[in-house]
Amino acid sequence: MLHPIKLPTYNQNLDHILQFQQQFITFLCNSKTPCRPKDTDFEPAFKPETARWFYKWLQNQSPGKKPYYQLLCEILDHISTHPRLRTEIINAFQHDIDFANHLTDAKFSFSFRKFDKDTRRLLKLLLVPFYDDLLYAGFHTSIAAFNRKQFLKTFWDTNSHLKVCPACDGVGIEINRDNIRCHIDHFFPKASYPFFAIYAKNLVPICSLCNNSYKGEKDPLIHAYANPLIHTFHPFEKPALGEINIIITRGSKGEKSVRLEEKSGGRSKRIERLNFIFALEERWTGRLDIEIGKIRTKIEGYGRRHRHEYANNREIVERVLRDIEDDFGLLGKEHSYVLCRSYVQYALNNSDELEELVGLLP
Repeated sequence: MLHPIKLPTYNQNLDHILQFQQQFITFLCNSKTPCRPKDTDFEPAFKPETARWFYKWLQNQSPGKKPYYQLLCEILDHISTHPRLRTEIINAFQHDIDFANHLTDAKFSFSFRKFDKDTRRLLKLLLVPFYDDLLYAGFHTSIAAFNRKQFLKTFWDTNSHLKVCPACDGVGIEINRDNIRCHIDHFFPKASYPFFAIYAKNLVPICSLCNNSYKGEKDPLIHAYANPLIHTFHPFEKPALGEINIIITRGSKGEKSVRLEEKSGGRSKRIERLNFIFALEERWTGRLDIEIGKIRTKIEGYGRRHRHEYANNREIVERVLRDIEDDFGLLGKEHSYVLCRSYVQYALNNSDELEELVGLLP
């Protein structure tokens, strides 16, 4: 993820939902839970009103056309057949949701991925609906009076300084008094990490283009590495913008392109992964000519209005470029400012490019 963003508290609503999710996992793994539980079997594990609501919700049909209750029975049968899972699932959940405290831990790996295929599939079928179904419909008030609309409002109220997509610095986020139009990305895809289906540190509103056309279900981690968390930019804990340089280069035929590098110089595994997920180099290269055109128009307009104030055209161009470079207030507020500023820095340090801009003025 590109821009720094603040993690909202969500008035502890997502914490309460996480506690409910943990109670549900404990219920699944309790040796006293029958494989065909009745409504009364839920009451020891949940508040009475929560137990009644949850049992009723389980009668709903899942996207796979089976009632959620039937899926519940299937995983209870599976756990009963493999009793070691009772402890392993509970421990895996506790271990994995603590990932943010292990971003620099070379030995950390997600426990969910170590389960066999059937266990992962069954857990996914029951945990992903916590987001896909319940966050949209709303949880019972005994858990949290909270839904998707309230999630988005809270996120953007907390990050009111941000007016662009946190992932690409582009447009596509529409916020007004009555409605918020954007997508919610699961940084760790919920299909592969269902423990994080409705986990605050895994949910990031981004533009539809990023979510649908680029990110999708791509995993930000490469698990072939011994320390995959080190080789990624996490949206809340380790965003990319403060740790990368955006380099503009010019080819032999004058064509310009964008390249991402570490502040220390050179490529890295995490930059390659950022590019794999959001294709920023490709997209920004495609957008670069448009943004350069805007800068050129600004130079021409400023030159017409203020030519008499400067000794020569070079001073006019440098003034416009310096103003853009120094206008940090636009960061996160005006889309593509990150790209514009990178081009400005390139132009100021490249005599050929600077002279080309000077040539715009009569």
